[in-house]
Amino acid sequence: MNEDAFRKTCKENRVKTTSQRLAVYRALSKSKDHPSTDKIFRKVTSTYDPNSFISSRGVSPSSIKFTI
Repeated sequence: MNEDAFRKTCKENRVKTTSQRLAVYRALSKSKDHPSTDKIFRKVTSTYDPNSFISSRGVSPSSIKFTI
C-alpha cells in the first residue's frame, strides 16, 4: 500500500491522517521485518528533527501501539 492509498483508507474509515500516524506508516512501510513497537518508536524518533511538529506533539511508544 502506498501513502496515497493509506491516506484514502484512513479517510474512508474516518481516521485522521496525523503526522504521527504517517510517521508510523512510513517506518512500517520501509521495514523488511516485523518490527516491535519499540523498534518503530526508535526509528520514528531518530528520523525526525527534535524541534519538528511530530516531536512536539509527542510520539510515544503508547501512541505507536494505538496506531498499529
